[in-house]
Amino acid sequence: MSIFTEVKANIKTLEVAKAYGLNLKRKGSTYFCVCPFHKEKTGSFAIYPDRGFYCHGCGVGGDVIKLTELLFNLNPLEAAHKIASDFNIPVEGKRNYTKEQKRQFAIEQQKLKDIAEYWANQIEVKFNNLCNMFKLFRELLSEAKDMDKSDINYQWVKFHYDFFDRITERFAIGEIKEQLQMTQNIQSIYEIELKGWENVWTKQLKL
Repeated sequence: MSIFTEVKANIKTLEVAKAYGLNLKRKGSTYFCVCPFHKEKTGSFAIYPDRGFYCHGCGVGGDVIKLTELLFNLNPLEAAHKIASDFNIPVEGKRNYTKEQKRQFAIEQQKLKDIAEYWANQIEVKFNNLCNMFKLFRELLSEAKDMDKSDINYQWVKFHYDFFDRITERFAIGEIKEQLQMTQNIQSIYEIELKGWENVWTKQLKL
């Protein structure tokens, strides 16, 4: 078991967030605070106790290790070791391997590393694109605040703001399997939801 798996299996994001100084207020099953990564007056930074975190203001999100990375400017491995040390999480020690076992292990590890890096890059690119779209429609919605809320142009912007806020949140706090699925299926998800929105408005315009 890797240190990342052991850390995430033994500690919740909520516990780490509290220990590292975030001033959280509970609303239902979710905890909120002012985002530590951008300036804001209202608490749009959400902690989901059993999953991860997501900011509805700037779009940053992830798991317990990602939160520690961002708070302390660490890389993933450093963040995992910090959590393990701070919360007394035992990690698997070194074992004795033969020279041939070590060689085979290194080959397999490199293969896994190459695959992981490829998909990590795909996930990061997709997540950054989602964040950019969320921020774009957040700005457009702010600019459209004086428009008639029943106007189809306003509702088109509102639909996209809600869609990218929801999808970015799901992506940020999702497990790697869900993130990979979304990386491959995000376009079809968007097209289905947009078609549904268009059908609703087509019916309303006919009334």
